[in-house]
Amino acid sequence: MVEAEKSGIRIVTSPYKILFSRSATYFKPGLPFNLVVRPASGVAGVEPSYASGLTQADGTVQLAINTPADSVHGPPIIPQVETVVANLRQEHQSSAVWAAVAYGSQGGSRNYLHISVPATQLQPGNALPVSFSLRNSNADVQRQIHYFTYLILNKGKIIRAGRQARQAGQTLVTMFLPITPDLIPSFRIVAYYHVGQKEIVADSVWLDVQDSCMGTLKVTGATEQDNDVQVPGGQMNLRVKGDPGARVGLVAVDKAVYVLNRKYKFSQAKIWDAVEKSDIGCTPGSGRDHVGVFADAGLLLQTNVGIETLQRAESRCSQPARLRRSPLISERKAAKARQYPSQRLRKCCQDGMQENPMGYSCDRRAKFVLEAHIYERLLKFHRKFLLEDGEYLADEDIVSRSQFAESWLWQMELLPQEADLDGLASRTVPVYLEDSITTWEVLAVSLSDTRGICVADPYEITVMKQFFIDLRLPYSVVRNEQVAIRAVLYNYAPRIRVELMYNEKICSSSRRDSRFQQELVIQAGASRAVSYVIIPLEVGEVEIEVRAAVHGLPIADGVKKKLRVVPEGMKIFKNIKSVLLDPTARGSGRVRVGTEALSHPLPPACPGDIVGDTVENSIDGANLKHLIQVPAGCGEQNMIGMTPAVIATHYLDSSRQWERLGVDRRAEAVKFITRGESLSGWLGAWGLLTAYVVKVFALAYELIAIDPEVLCGAVKWLILHKQKPDGAFQEDAPVIHGEMVGGYQGSEPDASLTAFVVIAMVEARDVCQRYVESLGRSITKAGDYLARRVKDLKKPYSVAITSYALALLGHVEAGERLMALSTGGTHWADPQSRLYSIESTSYALLALLKQQRLELTGPIVRWLTEQRYYGGGYGSTQATIMVFQALAQYQMDVSETKDMALDVSINLPGRSRPLVWRINRDNAMVARTERTKLTDGFTISAKGHGKGTLSVRENPPIGLGVASIEGSASLPGECFPSQILSASSRFLGGVDSTMTILDVSMPTGFSPDMDDLDKLTNRVDKYISRFELDTDLSERGSLILYLDKVSSKETDCLKFKAHQHFEVGLIQPAAVTVYEYYSLENRCTKFYHPTQDSGLLKVLCEGDACRCMEGKGRPKGGENFSALSLHWLLCYRLELQLTWWTWASETIILFPVLIGHRWLFFLFFKGTEQSIQGKTRRFISPVACKATLNLLENRSYLIWGLSSDLWDLKTEIAYLLGSGSWVELWPNPLECQQGHFQALCKGLEAFAQHMVTNGCPS
Repeated sequence: MVEAEKSGIRIVTSPYKILFSRSATYFKPGLPFNLVVRPASGVAGVEPSYASGLTQADGTVQLAINTPADSVHGPPIIPQVETVVANLRQEHQSSAVWAAVAYGSQGGSRNYLHISVPATQLQPGNALPVSFSLRNSNADVQRQIHYFTYLILNKGKIIRAGRQARQAGQTLVTMFLPITPDLIPSFRIVAYYHVGQKEIVADSVWLDVQDSCMGTLKVTGATEQDNDVQVPGGQMNLRVKGDPGARVGLVAVDKAVYVLNRKYKFSQAKIWDAVEKSDIGCTPGSGRDHVGVFADAGLLLQTNVGIETLQRAESRCSQPARLRRSPLISERKAAKARQYPSQRLRKCCQDGMQENPMGYSCDRRAKFVLEAHIYERLLKFHRKFLLEDGEYLADEDIVSRSQFAESWLWQMELLPQEADLDGLASRTVPVYLEDSITTWEVLAVSLSDTRGICVADPYEITVMKQFFIDLRLPYSVVRNEQVAIRAVLYNYAPRIRVELMYNEKICSSSRRDSRFQQELVIQAGASRAVSYVIIPLEVGEVEIEVRAAVHGLPIADGVKKKLRVVPEGMKIFKNIKSVLLDPTARGSGRVRVGTEALSHPLPPACPGDIVGDTVENSIDGANLKHLIQVPAGCGEQNMIGMTPAVIATHYLDSSRQWERLGVDRRAEAVKFITRGESLSGWLGAWGLLTAYVVKVFALAYELIAIDPEVLCGAVKWLILHKQKPDGAFQEDAPVIHGEMVGGYQGSEPDASLTAFVVIAMVEARDVCQRYVESLGRSITKAGDYLARRVKDLKKPYSVAITSYALALLGHVEAGERLMALSTGGTHWADPQSRLYSIESTSYALLALLKQQRLELTGPIVRWLTEQRYYGGGYGSTQATIMVFQALAQYQMDVSETKDMALDVSINLPGRSRPLVWRINRDNAMVARTERTKLTDGFTISAKGHGKGTLSVRENPPIGLGVASIEGSASLPGECFPSQILSASSRFLGGVDSTMTILDVSMPTGFSPDMDDLDKLTNRVDKYISRFELDTDLSERGSLILYLDKVSSKETDCLKFKAHQHFEVGLIQPAAVTVYEYYSLENRCTKFYHPTQDSGLLKVLCEGDACRCMEGKGRPKGGENFSALSLHWLLCYRLELQLTWWTWASETIILFPVLIGHRWLFFLFFKGTEQSIQGKTRRFISPVACKATLNLLENRSYLIWGLSSDLWDLKTEIAYLLGSGSWVELWPNPLECQQGHFQALCKGLEAFAQHMVTNGCPS
């Protein structure tokens, strides 16, 4: 079963929607009203109550409606439009109404002018009949009208103006307007006439021209052969023809790309759409009155008799979106013909699809094809000749296709200035095709000084082979996980051979010494899928190559694609170094990051402003989820998600820096905040969380509409239910989301909690002072309590948060106490958590800023900046909000007036040129990131003035552990056994962990038993607070268990069943991670495996290194050899065999030599490992070889094999024993005295002596 997801599916009652975007909203009484309707392309007809018509190719229809002559001051006309589509039920037909009001004549004169055209879409090069209809009942007025004045507007300019003469008595006058390129993409006609010296009668109409170039651009094949079907990787020539001197850009795109999404396909229509967005006109035509006609057309009218349009406040008015036009699709016959590779076959196909005037059938017509029998005889002769040979095409003649880009070419061409006889210039462009079997669309765009921009119609290049392979790979696979890949063979011959090529980086049935080939019988013109089971052994891009050849024909194909192999587990980045780049203050901006800090691939990132990265990530919802790195779910977590956006928006509003991120980002941020506010409910169970909501909502109050009674009701609840008589605040309930309130826990909580609530209440004081009468008294009482308590506080966190609360109230008692508990005047360290240190330092910075002690803040800001985590956050919501608030306040209080101009240069290992970044005031808020896999250290240099922060992060590997799966259970209706998962945990701190997450990653094919989880959640003995299935943290899916606490005194265990629903080969270990929500560095991860698989490809793993043991059959041995035969076998025969197969392997010989009374193993070989006499080496073989080897302790053996069986485990070299190895028992001295061993011993000793002396010839 395959599951897929698609968004944007509309559920409607009708397949059609009627649009009136081209219809005017004003009509002239007594004259026809042209209603332009667009239900859809290809609709059979529309039928209003006044008229009927059929839609045109662009999906529109123009309906002429007769209007009543006496409707000058009457109600508007409201025509109703309905579709009339055959075979569509009445309830599924679409209908709509349109209202039009009467044009107001000047002074009630009832003089009217109406412009009408017969078509809604015009073709360049044609002549358009434009009719001017006159209506008034006064003969004296008609005698004054001798002509109509008309203006033609295009792209905001009047490009033509003229007069159309009128003869006496004419009520309808027609002129013919040629549609020239300068009228593209649309234009307006404004016409008017004078009545005396004080009246103007006017009308206008907007007309659309078919999207086409003002110039010419065409791409074709240079010759008839170039227009034929091409072969992959072949060479052909394109002919580009266009305006002389034009610059032409070319790109080839795989047509399959547009199957997924045609939204971004470039076309001439899109260019004109962009042009029309600047149209200064407002409506499709007409106007409310004579002045409105000119105003709505985008014209300014001024006369000497007081008739004039109003001054426009904006450059343009809102323009309805231009309707898209569907291209005509009439290529079915052409597409069928393109399936044939040769021109002659294509002509035969095209002729066969033409009607025969005699009405002959296809069979009878085939008899008249003169060359049919000749072609058939030649084909049979050729096939018979090749079948007699009975061989497939040689491997060296099969070229594998490996270039499968979705787009290529990407080049510019300049057309000659000299024109051909037709006035156009042309150029021939040679191209080499990519390897894909597909249809390419060549897109061309030209830019001419005289003709503007032009997009050519796409030119299609069909690339085919008579026989080809479609190798289908997944986007990525996990290292050491068994996966099946498919090669689909499309065949035009009956018999083929297919082979999966050997690659040492994957384990498969293909081996270095044994090719994996299959012969298949496929019907001509059919296809067949061949599956290959592989296990990737290394992380990175691994090549998969499949070759196939047709039996008896010189036809073959090969495909080579790269498979992306990713490591097991979750990707975790660790910050290993942060550097403040300040060349002005430090005198030198050069910093060296040494190899001692680097051990794994790392991305250095460099934002140019100390809060830039945090601001940037807080606005974007997707990055915000990554910033917090915790699962989403309950209402408190919505507050977590809302917090950073509130802080970022508050800062950017205060410092007026939105233009540096994009003004439109503010609306996005406010929308995000509003969503968080709407999802957050009353959190009255916990005083701390209620205070947290008060704090965040107070900051958000100026950004979005928040009911003050809700905000202030929370403040009132805190005063009535949580404040003690001495002024302190208390917490009675356990804290679930500790990360929301930070490090107060365990840090003299009475003072810390009171200070936290006071800070929230002070920040909400401006809003709630008139809603909560006791607010001022409550804050004063709590402040007095803190002033008494601060002298006895001993922990840095408690002193920092209390000092800030007192600073907000104007107290200065805590100033000296605050600095006394700092570490070197740079930060306030907390031994429990690094996050608490960041949070406490942020409170201390805010306290000093409030006390105006700015001279002490510089080192503190530098320390905070250097502590940033990957992604700009600080791992805890409260730590993030406080450090952001502190740094933002610092920027506002200690703002730098000078501009920033910082040049950063990074010399990364393996790069020929340094990476250079220029940071200035315009881009300082954008973080830059670069990755490298080398760990040789690098140098960063900074010049100029300003400050930047460089963070170096690494991606360390995850250590493996084991969590047990014990017992088994059964699930009714399932074929696979279920398992019982046991997870045990204990907190190693001094007190219980109050908020803990247990993240259980399920093995592939398994799901947890929901009944078991419900029992753990809902019974009286409640073991977990809640649970949810989450796919954000892990692609394979995670079970998230929320624990109210984890004991520090005893081990807590959870057990539930896991059911297997389908079989997966070589299932990878799944992870169980337990961590504190408010201190993410306190975490532990163990891995477990549900079963030991059998019947799979054989892989041997040592740590994180694995080797393929598939096909490693039993080693050879047990024969008697003379010294000469051994020398010849090892030095010549194996080498000849390897040379025959062109493998770059070497022979390894390991044998013992008797020295005194001890046998020592010596290794002689022609490979790379030297001088290992007397060293220990491990020999490893599959379990299946154990009985065959039957190695005995304290016995000596002669072993030789291939150098490909060397296994570098980094700490040592090991050797694999398999079918390519030879194991020979070396008799001991006692056995060598026996008759049947004497010859063998002599041969072995002579061979050993020869190898020691001479070795193998090089």
